[in-house]
Amino acid sequence: MSAKAADTKTAARKGRVLADMVDRLPPHSPEAEQGVLGCILSDPAGCMDRCLERLREGGDAFYDLRHQTIYEAAAELWVERKALDLITLQQWLKDHHMLDEVGGAAYLGILPDVVPSAANLPFYLDILEEKHLLRRMVRVLTESVPHIYEANGDWQEVLDGVERDVMAVRALRAAPERRTHKSVLDAALKRMEDAVAGVPVAGLPTGLADFDRITGGLYDGEMTVLAGRPSQGKSSLAMNIADHVAVELGKPVGVFSLEMPAEMLVNRMLCARARVSLSAVRKGELSEDEMKRLGAAAGRMSKARIEWEDGSDATILEVRAKARRMAREAGVRFIVADYLQLVAGGPGGRKDENKEQEVNRVALGFKNMARELGVPVLVLSQLNDDGLLRDSRAIGHHADGVLRLKWRGAAAGEGKRGKGKTEAEEEALGQEVVPTDLLLLKQRNGGNGVVHLVFIRPYTKFECAARTEEPGA
Repeated sequence: MSAKAADTKTAARKGRVLADMVDRLPPHSPEAEQGVLGCILSDPAGCMDRCLERLREGGDAFYDLRHQTIYEAAAELWVERKALDLITLQQWLKDHHMLDEVGGAAYLGILPDVVPSAANLPFYLDILEEKHLLRRMVRVLTESVPHIYEANGDWQEVLDGVERDVMAVRALRAAPERRTHKSVLDAALKRMEDAVAGVPVAGLPTGLADFDRITGGLYDGEMTVLAGRPSQGKSSLAMNIADHVAVELGKPVGVFSLEMPAEMLVNRMLCARARVSLSAVRKGELSEDEMKRLGAAAGRMSKARIEWEDGSDATILEVRAKARRMAREAGVRFIVADYLQLVAGGPGGRKDENKEQEVNRVALGFKNMARELGVPVLVLSQLNDDGLLRDSRAIGHHADGVLRLKWRGAAAGEGKRGKGKTEAEEEALGQEVVPTDLLLLKQRNGGNGVVHLVFIRPYTKFECAARTEEPGA
């Protein structure tokens, strides 16, 4: 058989499969639907609340329209604290002119008899939920087809929408957690003990004790912007935090390195952890002790789970799509993006859109990504010569937290020396240990203020000023 004939045969087979799919009924289980309704009528006190908790989309979880109506009627009676049994349900449907629509009294009467025991409700609910989610997937993918044909080149936007809708279906699977009083009490006591010990517990700890004490760390679903002038250590601070989360806390981390190759950032993380000079590593001038420290640091870091995405020319839609996959496949619990102004707006912008409008759209995209994935997102940003966030003040409006790195005394003359460095910055470049202020300009979960740090430049390492043991700090 020729290749052309084989392709023709394959295309014909695919065409038949698609035609069959159009004619098929969506996934559903009449038996499981009847089983759930039968359990409710057999033991409403033991079953109705459990159904309301599991079936968060209400009657839509049922495929049969009769079952949708019966369930919603039963739920309304229960929520209004009225008696719920076969007689009251039948009367409610009759009063609302729906009894004939559900098959009449005869059909209602058989429902309690189709289940051997109401104790089997969890199994029926599992089947019902599975079929419901499969129908949702069919609907999501079917509704995506017209958008694909009408994409007009904006394929990234279409892919972003499909992935978002698929993730929304997946999220329906996660049932809300029920917490016992003992578990809540234990958690409260643990927080008190940690507070006494000086351990931050509210959000994700960053490893900077003074910052965590003031803010409680970085919070799930929030975007924090870390801003600073060039070469003042934004990337180093971000990698210090990523290293702490991945190595010390053992949580998966995702890093979008848009400015520097991932290998360069890993070099900085190794040097910071081993307290070895990055310059000495590049020159190959390492002592035996330093080599041992690097080996020990590499051993610890090898167990960390960090997902790397490096490369320029990324759009916010690409970043969000990759972040979803990181969360889904690797369980990432913290994301760093270095840095915001290097991310393009991508499809969706207008032809007359200026840079400020594009950056605004990118910042909003990062904000929505944090909320969608439910993880802290740390986004780095450049500053203008006047000390404001570069290209768009809307960055600060979208952010839940805004941090600014500033070498102490570096504000003198800021904005008056063009694009060059200030006199204080030039002086600091010659120091190995640079006193640095981390300004907390905006915090939804804590007060504003200043955290005093020191930047140990040879190690690309930030530490709280009162805690460093470096000479000259």
